[in-house]
Amino acid sequence: KHEGKHEGKHEDKHPPSQDFSKQQNEDDDDAGFQNPNRKVDPDILSSYLLSSLQSKATKNHKYSGSNTYPDDDSSKAMNIDEPPGRLVSSVLISRHGDRSPQMTAPAFAAGNRLSYLARFPIDYSPWEVDYGQLTHIGFRQTYNLGSWLRKRYIMGDDQNRLLEDRYDHKQTHARSTDVDRTLVSTMGILAGLYPSGTGPEGGIPGRTELIPVHTVAYSMDSLLDGSATAHCPRFNTASKRMLETNYVKRYLMDNDEFLQALPSITGLSQDKINAMNTKTLVKLVAAIRDMRVCQRAHDVMQPDSITRFDDFLEEFANRVSIAKWQNTDMGNLLGGRLLRAIAHRFEAVRDLELGKEEMLYRLHQECNEKGNDSDEDGGCPRRFVLYVGHDTTVFDMRAALRVPI
Repeated sequence: KHEGKHEGKHEDKHPPSQDFSKQQNEDDDDAGFQNPNRKVDPDILSSYLLSSLQSKATKNHKYSGSNTYPDDDSSKAMNIDEPPGRLVSSVLISRHGDRSPQMTAPAFAAGNRLSYLARFPIDYSPWEVDYGQLTHIGFRQTYNLGSWLRKRYIMGDDQNRLLEDRYDHKQTHARSTDVDRTLVSTMGILAGLYPSGTGPEGGIPGRTELIPVHTVAYSMDSLLDGSATAHCPRFNTASKRMLETNYVKRYLMDNDEFLQALPSITGLSQDKINAMNTKTLVKLVAAIRDMRVCQRAHDVMQPDSITRFDDFLEEFANRVSIAKWQNTDMGNLLGGRLLRAIAHRFEAVRDLELGKEEMLYRLHQECNEKGNDSDEDGGCPRRFVLYVGHDTTVFDMRAALRVPI
């Protein structure tokens, strides 16, 4: 959200996250931002966000799911065309950092819940952390992202200087899903945004700042997990239909070489694989692809008999994602809650900038009352809001914005 005139589009070229901003000028009256008495229409906001959405930097990456982030100096990876005007609000949606494989050989595929500790035969290398946890690469990635945000929003030029040097809960708000890797990723980003030395004197040695990360039980998180079956059963039903289409199922079943290699890759018998329904088979293939993504990120070597399927696995994963999030045309159901919260946040900051007394009261009174800290609906006018979720969180939002998956 910006004030002032602007020309052109604002692009944040940072692969793992979506950084949304709004710029206000005379031409924005139609979008409902200039007139304080008009309510922001989420559909109009969606159109605006779509125009300023980051370019799909991962699109041309050979393995788009390789958990890549900018490395040591993330500022060099982001050549951002800054629009003139003063930044007053920013909302960022990010996936978690690099993790170990999400699961071992899945129990549902083996048909025995007690076999959940079984490993794929190709999973021979020990991982530094347990399955599904953030790795040292993930720690570095998230901290680097936070450092880049600090350079942009705290140490940047006047038009982008959004936050004070030290954490202020009236300015910064963080929300994560209730999963270890997303919670720790959020902490890593915040540690880069507010590093040691910015905390209160006389507190923790090194003046480390402790910043709250809000969450809700995962089973109840419709804000950052909108496509889950519990929150959108219609999407689950539609997804099952999409998996049966030629675009997905036929593409898989036509690869005889891969299907014949599945027993040696997974350790499952051919009879068990043949007995799987489409959804279960897709999950099994997704688990293999997930393993290979993590192995490539951590330089775990595999023979040609395994690596020859990498391109196929990536294309298959892309087809599944497109079929589920794009071809079902249910974006408004999947990411609508989060899009609405972002609209509320932009409205709240706009009203604060206009000096509305009720918003000033809300900022200093209501938003500080016990029980209101979570701010799920986005009614508190925080300057910077960080949401950290999963690839599905990003897919949900892109589907809501009608951006190609």
